[in-house]
Amino acid sequence: MDAASDVIVDYLKLKKIPDTWVLEDGDTPSTVPGPVRSAVLLVLGALYDDREGMTDPLTPAVESLLMRLRDPAVA
Repeated sequence: MDAASDVIVDYLKLKKIPDTWVLEDGDTPSTVPGPVRSAVLLVLGALYDDREGMTDPLTPAVESLLMRLRDPAVA
């Protein structure tokens, strides 16, 4: 799970996971945005399916989910 989270944090160009993002813990609901949670699960599945590391876990579906949350590059 950590590897998938790291891939997402790197793609979003974040230094670390924001302190405001908290996973569900008993009575506390999750504050991680839904698209991020979905993207982590997709990356986790891609990492599991390709344990040899031959393909990029950032599929078009993952990029589509995270596109609006990513810090745009300045040219």
